[in-house]
Amino acid sequence: MELLTGLRVLDLTRLLPGAYATMQLADLGADVVKVEEPRAGDYMRDMFPIGYEVLNRNKRSIAVDLKTDEGRALLTRLAQSADVLVENFRPGVADRLGVGYDALAPHAPRLVYCAVSGYGQSGPYRLASGHDINYQSVTGMSHLHADPTGPPHHGTIAVGDLTAAMCAVTSILAALVARDRTGSGQYLDVAMTDVLVSLAARYIADYTARDDAGREAMGRRTGYGLYRTADDRHVSLGCVEDVFWHRFLDLLDPDDPLRAHRERDPSDDASALDGLVAKAISQHDRAIWLERAAEADVPIAPVHRLDEVASDPHMAERELFRSATTPGVEQVRFPTRFSAGGPEEFRPPPALGQHTDEVLAEFGLDDDEIVRLRHRRAIR
Repeated sequence: MELLTGLRVLDLTRLLPGAYATMQLADLGADVVKVEEPRAGDYMRDMFPIGYEVLNRNKRSIAVDLKTDEGRALLTRLAQSADVLVENFRPGVADRLGVGYDALAPHAPRLVYCAVSGYGQSGPYRLASGHDINYQSVTGMSHLHADPTGPPHHGTIAVGDLTAAMCAVTSILAALVARDRTGSGQYLDVAMTDVLVSLAARYIADYTARDDAGREAMGRRTGYGLYRTADDRHVSLGCVEDVFWHRFLDLLDPDDPLRAHRERDPSDDASALDGLVAKAISQHDRAIWLERAAEADVPIAPVHRLDEVASDPHMAERELFRSATTPGVEQVRFPTRFSAGGPEEFRPPPALGQHTDEVLAEFGLDDDEIVRLRHRRAIR
C-alpha cells in the first residue's frame, strides 16, 4: 500500500514550486486534486508543457472558477473533506478570493493549509513580485555561487523554488502528525527566501566571522573543482580531506611537480596550485582518471551533460528513470527507497478539468448539483 493512501490534498498552485511539492505527495499515494482556473488552468501547461507533464503525474484536475460565489462555496465544501490545501498565490490573493485560511478554517478546522510564496506572508517584500533569480540574489545565494573575486552568479537550477517545495512537504507532514495529537489543523507560511537563508546559514556565519582576506579565500580549496581532461571532457575532484588529497597525488605521473605539495598550505597561492591540478588532470582522458580513482578510492566523478544522466550505469542500476507518456520525455521516480510501501506507478498528468465530475461526486455532490454548477460556469 502507498504510504499516504487516504490523504486528500487540494492543490491550488501553479508553476514549479507548488507542482513539485504536490507531486511528491501524489507519488507517496495522496489523492492530489489540482483545482485549476477553467479557462487556461496551470500556467505551466502552455509555458513549459514538458515541465507540466513531468511535475503533475499522479494528480487529478478539476476546473473551478474561484471568482464566482458558487466556485468559492464549492471549494469551502471540498475543504471540509480534505486534509491539506496548498496554494502559492501572492500574499493576500487567497483572502481576496475568499479562500484564505481564515475563511476556510471555521468550516474545516482539521485542514492543514500551506501557503508557499516568494517572500512570505509578512515583511516589507511580502507583496513584491519575484522569481527564483530574485530570491537567490536577496538571500546571498548568488554571491555564494560566484568566484570569490568575481561577480555574483545565478545558479541555473531554481533552487529556491525546489527547496521551498521540499520544505513545504516536510512541514505538511509534521503538521499532520501534530493534528493526530491535537485534532486541529494549522496554517503554514513557507517563504522561498526563508528556506534559502536556512540553506546558507553555515556560509553566512562563516563569512561574517572572517576578515577581508579570509572572505576572499572562503570556499577555495585546492583539489576541489571541475577540471578538463585530455579528451576534452570534464571530471569533478572532491579532495576536501587530506587523505584524499594524498591519494590523488599518488595517482599523478612520477615527474608531475604537483606531487611535491603534500601539504596544502593556506598561505600558498591557491590559484597557482589549482593551475597545477588542472594541468595534471589535462594529461589523461576521462576514462583513465575514473579507472584510477576507482582503484585508489579518490573522489573523482564524471561531469555529465543532462542528456547523459539517464544512461549512466549507476542511475540505471538505481532505476531512477521511467518513460513518460510523451516520447523522449523521462520521468524520475520519487528518490527515496521504502522497504515497505512507497510509490508504485506513474499516472499521466491530467487534462484541464478531466476529473471534475468524478471528484465532485466523490466529495458528495449529486448529478443535479454538478449540472447546475456547470450551467453557472462555476466549473468546467
